[in-house]
Amino acid sequence: MRDFARASRINKGEDAIAAAQGIVKSLLANNSFTDDVRIMLSELDIHLSSLNSNSSSETREFTEIKSQLKKAKEKIVRWESIKAMIWDFGPEMVTDYVEAVDEVLRLEDHLRSISREGSERHKKIIDEAENVLQIAMARLEQESIHILLHSGQSSEPNKPFCCCEVNPADEGSVVSADDDSFHGSSRRTSCSCSECEQPPYAPPCLINPEAILILKSIVNVMFAAKYDHEFCEAFVRTRKEALDDCLINLRMERLGIEELLKMDWPSLECNLKRWTQAIKTFVCVHLAGEKSLCDQIFNNHGCTNSICFVNSTKFSMAYLMNFGEAIALGPRRPEKLYYLLNIYVVLVGLCPQMDALFSNDDGSLIRTEFLELVSRFGDSARRAFLTFGDAVLSDQSRETVSGGIHSLTNYVMNYFKILLKYRDTINLLLQNDVVRVTNHTAEEGFEGSVVAPDTSCLMACHLRLITGKLEANLKKKSRLYKDSSLCHIFLLNNIHYMVQKVRDSELRHFFGDDWIKTRMANYQLHAKYYVRETWGSVVTWLRDDSLKSAVKETLKERIRGFNLAFEEALKRQRGWCIRDTQLKDELQASVSQQVVLAYLGFVKRCRDHDLERHIKYEADELQKLLSDLFEG
Repeated sequence: MRDFARASRINKGEDAIAAAQGIVKSLLANNSFTDDVRIMLSELDIHLSSLNSNSSSETREFTEIKSQLKKAKEKIVRWESIKAMIWDFGPEMVTDYVEAVDEVLRLEDHLRSISREGSERHKKIIDEAENVLQIAMARLEQESIHILLHSGQSSEPNKPFCCCEVNPADEGSVVSADDDSFHGSSRRTSCSCSECEQPPYAPPCLINPEAILILKSIVNVMFAAKYDHEFCEAFVRTRKEALDDCLINLRMERLGIEELLKMDWPSLECNLKRWTQAIKTFVCVHLAGEKSLCDQIFNNHGCTNSICFVNSTKFSMAYLMNFGEAIALGPRRPEKLYYLLNIYVVLVGLCPQMDALFSNDDGSLIRTEFLELVSRFGDSARRAFLTFGDAVLSDQSRETVSGGIHSLTNYVMNYFKILLKYRDTINLLLQNDVVRVTNHTAEEGFEGSVVAPDTSCLMACHLRLITGKLEANLKKKSRLYKDSSLCHIFLLNNIHYMVQKVRDSELRHFFGDDWIKTRMANYQLHAKYYVRETWGSVVTWLRDDSLKSAVKETLKERIRGFNLAFEEALKRQRGWCIRDTQLKDELQASVSQQVVLAYLGFVKRCRDHDLERHIKYEADELQKLLSDLFEG
């Protein structure tokens, strides 16, 4: 009825113009008017004709707009009665819906451009278009969330990460299997996979390409309708939840700083490895993919891509960085040194990507906090390295029963070899400690440890300093043996092991040939002391002073004395161990040379006195018994 009344008013207006135009034409037909009047009547006739034409044109255009709006409205409103999402019926249905919304926007803009002030019919049709747009915007917001949630793709990188478990040891564990001291460590294998050297991969596509095209069209129409805030808010909320799920998939537990600081070492070690892998994967895979997604969806809308990316990722990054900060601030246990160095290197390697991901002002805070985290790990690694020597010197673990290689020696030397991987990093972190190295090496006075500091290889100075402290601790532990001979075997074993580890690896370049020669002379001296103190008293029974004039009873006494002393020496050394075959052979040869050669001369003299029946051992038997020494 309202449309009919509006149409009636329009028709009446057109009839009035036509009637006026008829009157003017009849007046023009009257020739009694002057020329001036006739000119005025002609102009009026033209004006009335124009009014009639404009009115007809406006009426037709308005009718066409109403028709188009009605069709677009029907496409939009019909989905309000359907609970399912449009996306579930196929991308083409969403495209059709977005096109209808775009049509309403176009019609509304056109109506505003042609609307005359005070035009009631224009105002009503514009209000109708706005109502339709409100319905459509609410729908599109829900659709965008639904598409983001149900169009995800695997975020696995197209080039694999190095998943090797890192190992602060060579050839297995850094310590012996039976060690229970502070330096115990689980078995790991060092990284040697080729993926570590491969170039960066392209960021993964988190949402399937077809869905991205639909989302871009939704973004365009919602931004055009001034509903950009609503879309961005929904987008950020949805992507934030997706990134939280990523952290769960990376097995990152929601642990507080206090929980981490109180955690026992095995649990903390597990979390260290997990966090290191998690932050690499999160930055290189998930953040890279998230940045790519934001750039694709918001590529025509200024800095919106950067703002949405930062708002989506800042909470997850804050959690990861808080976790890392707790690790960096925790106790600097010796076994943490490797992990601190490894994490520092990983974080330094991630800096270029973090700079690229958060390059705009919106991401400056995250970028700054990440650099501060890198600095904290560097400082923690440096401090842990500097206190490593003190931990070695103060180690209270017990000496080995067999006089073999102590677990502390094994731990320190194998750890040195692992630290070589980080030589450049360690030298960089130690740049401010040149004076400290000089003072300590001079003041401590460890044998062979006072070296001219080389600022180009600060790590070498520290390694020699730590080794000096290791030697001091080993000497202290050796004094705990009640048998001085076993004390020499213990030092012989450990010093030889240190020399072997240095000589047969890149450590040689850090310690130098002079250090090796000094230690070789040192363990050879302990071998000499062992032979003299252990077998000197045994061989004393075989001395040939006054043997020629000795009576048989004296010779018999010496035979019995030698047998008892020899057997007692063998008994005392049962269980003593030298694992290095060459070292064991050399020491056995040295013992044989002193004992067997003296015994051969003694036996010959006994036989000269017809005492052969009192001889218990032949020389070959002695040799065989001595060859069983140091088997453990």
